[in-house]
Amino acid sequence: MNCPFCRHASDSTAPLCPRCGALLPTPKHDGDGDGGWQSVPLQDAFTPEPPLRPPRRFPVAAMLLLACLTATLFGVVAILRNLDTLPREFPDQQRFHDVVWKLLVPFFNLFWAYLAWLELADRLERELARLGHPRRLPRRLLTATFLLLPVPFLDLAALLLIPILAAWFQSAVNQLADLTQKSPPQPART
Repeated sequence: MNCPFCRHASDSTAPLCPRCGALLPTPKHDGDGDGGWQSVPLQDAFTPEPPLRPPRRFPVAAMLLLACLTATLFGVVAILRNLDTLPREFPDQQRFHDVVWKLLVPFFNLFWAYLAWLELADRLERELARLGHPRRLPRRLLTATFLLLPVPFLDLAALLLIPILAAWFQSAVNQLADLTQKSPPQPART
């Protein structure tokens, strides 16, 4: 049985998809004695949403320079804006406007920024793999950067790493923009 959301093959007796956690249709005995099975339809299923706008190229060197000049603010905002350029496949995936409000909450903003960057990495990798160009983004460097931010004096090292992360992510977005311009947009998976 394949998951109706992510198309991942899963055990026919599993109630949830092991990859995305979506509720799977459950087989049910029809009671006529022949051992036939029928599928119970999903209720309140999430329909994947297409991106709000296509990904746009931005020079990586300019991203690095502007992120350094603005004490990483430009890099964080510009990179997280790319959440709107990727399709939402699951209901709990964030849009840019959801993330901005969470970034304004003191002390929680580091946690939400970290989660938003991780989600962006997941969605970029998934979209690039779907287009036939798998790429790994630096999750360990991302985690180390956000672990250093609350530590006095070590936060300066993190402030140097964020522009590097922003440039790295921007290069992946540029690759995605090039690939989506070459290939026609595909309809949302249902």
